[in-house]
Amino acid sequence: MLVPGQRTRQLKIGEEEMHLLTNGPLEEWRMEVGTRQPETAAWFAKYLKPGNTFYDIGASIGVWSIYAGRIVGAKGTVYSFEAQAVNYATLVVNVVLNAQNDRTVTLPVLLDHTNKVLHLGMPDQSWLFSGAVVPGPRPDAVEVSHTVIVARLDTFRDQYALKRPNLIKIDVDGNEYHCLEGMNMTLKD
Repeated sequence: MLVPGQRTRQLKIGEEEMHLLTNGPLEEWRMEVGTRQPETAAWFAKYLKPGNTFYDIGASIGVWSIYAGRIVGAKGTVYSFEAQAVNYATLVVNVVLNAQNDRTVTLPVLLDHTNKVLHLGMPDQSWLFSGAVVPGPRPDAVEVSHTVIVARLDTFRDQYALKRPNLIKIDVDGNEYHCLEGMNMTLKD
C-alpha cells in the first residue's frame, strides 16, 4: 500500500495509539493536532460513546476520525468528509492502516450551504500552511486544482441515507458558517 519514500508514524492520544501516513512536514504537523489539542480529545471522550455515529467535517488526514473510530467501535460509524485531494488520499490510507474501514466511511465532499460542482484551487503551501482549500481561481501561486462535489449536509444525508450523527466536528478553515447553514435539519434531528 505504501510507495517508496512514504512512512508512517505512531501517534498516541490518551490511551489510543494510531499509525498515520506522513509524506513530509505538513502531514506530520497535521498529525500532531491530536497532541496539541487535549481539550478536543477530552470532548470526544465525554460525548462520544460506543455505537454512536460521528461526522468529521474537514477530516484532513484522519487523526480525529481514527480517534473517534476507536471510541465508537465496530458497531459505530464515522463519516469522514474531506474535499482536498491530497488529504483525502492520505485519509483513506490512514483508515486502512488503522483497520477502521469496517466503521469509517470516507467521503470526498465539500460541505457547504449549496449543492454544486466547484473548481477548487489549492494554494501554495508557503502561502497557507494549514493547506486550506480556496474556492475558485486565485491570482497567487495555485499549484494544483481539482473539481469537487459541494453539498448541503441535509441534502447529502437524505440522498445517501447517512445515519443521524450523535456528534459533529467541523474544521473547514473559515467555511464553518456556510457549512452550518447547510445542516439546519440535521442539527434539529
